Amino acid sequence: MRIEIREFTVPRFDIESHRVRLTAPAARRRAATFRSLMPLVILVGLFTVSLICTGPLVAAQPAETDPPADVEDPAMEDLPDEEDEKLPLLNQMQLPSFQRLMQGPPIDWLVMHTGKVIVVEPVAPRPGTIDDINQRISKMTRKAGDPPESDDAKRRRLEMYYLPVTLPEGEDREYRLHTKFLKEIIYYEDLMLRRIDLLLDEGKVRQAYELVLALEDRQESWPGIIPRKDRLLFTEAAVRTAEGHAQHALALLEALHERNSKYAGLEAQFGVVANNLIAQANNASDPRAARYYLRRLARRYANHRVVLDWTARLMQQTRDLLEQASASERAGQLETALDWAERAARTWPDLPELLPVYNRLAQRRQRLRVGVVELPGAVPLDAPVLLSDAERRRRQLTETPLFEPSRLDSKIIRYESRFFSDWEPTELGHSVLFRLRPYRLPGESQPALTAAGLVWSLGGRLDPQSPAYDARFAATVESLEVRSPFELAVRFQQAPLRPEALFAFPCPPAGQPARTDAVAGPAGGDVAAPAAVTYPFQWHEVDDRRAVYRRTIPDPENAADHRISEIIEIKYESHARAIQGLLRGEVSLLPRVPAYSTRGLAARQEFFSQSFALPTTHVLQFNPQHKPLVARTLRRALVYALNRPQILEQVFLHEPPGSLGRVTSAPFATTSYAYNTSSTRRVEPHKFDPALAYSLARTAEKELGSKLPILRLVCGTEPEVQAAAARIVEQWKAVGIEARLTVAPAAALSDSGDADWDVVYRTEVLAEPLVELWPFLALTRSTETASLGHLPTWLRKQLLELDRVGDRSSATSLLHLLHEQFWAEVHLIPLWELDDVMVYRKHVRGVPERPVTAYQKIERWKVDPWFSREAPL
Repeated sequence: MRIEIREFTVPRFDIESHRVRLTAPAARRRAATFRSLMPLVILVGLFTVSLICTGPLVAAQPAETDPPADVEDPAMEDLPDEEDEKLPLLNQMQLPSFQRLMQGPPIDWLVMHTGKVIVVEPVAPRPGTIDDINQRISKMTRKAGDPPESDDAKRRRLEMYYLPVTLPEGEDREYRLHTKFLKEIIYYEDLMLRRIDLLLDEGKVRQAYELVLALEDRQESWPGIIPRKDRLLFTEAAVRTAEGHAQHALALLEALHERNSKYAGLEAQFGVVANNLIAQANNASDPRAARYYLRRLARRYANHRVVLDWTARLMQQTRDLLEQASASERAGQLETALDWAERAARTWPDLPELLPVYNRLAQRRQRLRVGVVELPGAVPLDAPVLLSDAERRRRQLTETPLFEPSRLDSKIIRYESRFFSDWEPTELGHSVLFRLRPYRLPGESQPALTAAGLVWSLGGRLDPQSPAYDARFAATVESLEVRSPFELAVRFQQAPLRPEALFAFPCPPAGQPARTDAVAGPAGGDVAAPAAVTYPFQWHEVDDRRAVYRRTIPDPENAADHRISEIIEIKYESHARAIQGLLRGEVSLLPRVPAYSTRGLAARQEFFSQSFALPTTHVLQFNPQHKPLVARTLRRALVYALNRPQILEQVFLHEPPGSLGRVTSAPFATTSYAYNTSSTRRVEPHKFDPALAYSLARTAEKELGSKLPILRLVCGTEPEVQAAAARIVEQWKAVGIEARLTVAPAAALSDSGDADWDVVYRTEVLAEPLVELWPFLALTRSTETASLGHLPTWLRKQLLELDRVGDRSSATSLLHLLHEQFWAEVHLIPLWELDDVMVYRKHVRGVPERPVTAYQKIERWKVDPWFSREAPL
């Protein structure tokens, strides 16, 4: 007699919908019949257990006895039931799609010994479910001599043979399956791994990556994840290589090498990608990039064929370049020869025969490469209001003042001259005898003037009909007298406080040739200065990438000691890129670095850093032709609306104001004698008070009788200045004052009164406020008294009085009074001052300590032969 107990429905896998369904309504009728016979089943249960176990899937009820030992292994029996015949075979199962695996719900495949597959909800524990059951069974297997087993212990032991499973759908879903019927379990995670493999075969790395992440979220340590990650990196590298993104591919291969350096095919693929990158860089004449990619490959595979081949090619290219350099040198073309030698140094700097050739050429024709963030235009700008740093540097290189500031001593700027050996005041300062040097010092490049030539040059400043006419100079100088070829006596109508500051202008005037004579140098021999427009350097060329200046009077070919003959300013898109160029050896000097970078660069042994003698002051000035800004109430609203310490810290310093920069209350330096630091009359900067600013803005509207106009703020092209100006506009807007920012390389007052700006953001260094404050406030280069007509009466009066002052004490008192009135009237808004720093490599020599300007005494600097031998990282 055989009784079958079947209370389950067999799941059928629908290939089209990928859903497991219960399909046997007859099974439900048999289940109802079984429930009616349940009492009978209980009575005969002990006799039918062995028969019950002949089925693979039973209802979730505990077994009461062990399967008889003599019963045929049920795992090897065929299932004759009609429902079993409807189970799909493993080779008929369709792998779930990417969307199905990402969205769920999760399922496992139970593979029977017959090849049939039952789809169930995830089983536990996982992975190694069958092994875990077998281990637990082995631990509880009874041995000979064991004490009698209780019924509960026996029941628990027999239950271990069964795996609880849950069907995905149906009314009755909970069942148990004897493990002898199971061949294997294909877990949901394994299905994901199989789909990942298929996606990688198809090159769909993005979907494969998403599936890997989903798998990690389920089981981070699932067997097979690590190999798939490795394959994912390798496959994506191949895809990126095919798409032309070789740099991305190289980074992926490097990541794979860190994970598994023995990955099959990795070395070969590394060579393919690196070879493409090296070839591209070499074809683009970028040998540093070629060496960079070559080094990245060599760090992992030092003896790779690509490494050996390209090393030999680059070394041969370097030898070819050296041959061309030597040929140009023999032909007397030193500039071209140095160009070839520099290319050779960039191609393969470790070549032994490179150094002597390069040193010889670089010593004879010295070049200084300077990293900047802006270049001057092709046409020099004459903009007295807003002038870019690039235009200032051009003037430093192409203009030679009779006197120029050289150092700060006791809060006073001291001057020096390249033309005069000494200058002696006579007649209580009403006359000065200037003695001109009859020679040039070694390395100097300025016109060698005689007294007659200097009188001719100065005459233009005294002649009202001359374009170089200077009304202030003409009002001070009474007469010029030539006493000898190299002596000139100048008589003044009133004794100037500082005659050096009065003569601190280029000579000859810009755009006019100098009258020069052949003069003997200290080493002997006549040196005739060629007719040239600018000194000490001549503007040579400029493009979008660089500006080139060349020495106007070159060193003699037979000179034993050479100086800088050429300056090349190279433009970078930001200060960060310029610093990177300095670190790489592309440039040797940065004329100004951001304040937040100074400490890091100063700590490096290969650099010198020099702080300038005077800080750079940032100031907002108002257009006097804009009527609303004539109202003092509106100007006060503008200054109280600004949180200057916050802008200074966040934009420029990246640290609290103090040692690198500070908020100021005057347009001149806090270290100048003109700055009022008296304990009783000290002028503190205006405080940030948005509530007061808002109230003043509303009051200004009432005074003007209309809504405040939109202010036009103009600033220079310096990146940090633009960022600060944008913050200023935001803070004005917060108190109801609208403003629009415009970036321009230059700005000036309009003669017609319709200027396109209302407020200008200026960065200035007033070396001698006594003389320079006039043109700064006049917003024009005109020295006529009429140029002060737009200023308030009190300010015009004090500027004229300052121009006639005859002693230091009176000048200091007047400047301190001006400082106080600037604060009270808000004639301008001093923002802050920055202690700018220049950084240069140690092979640049002759830079003055704490210079006033970036190119101070530039013609006397030396650049020792040097090129970077550091391997690109």
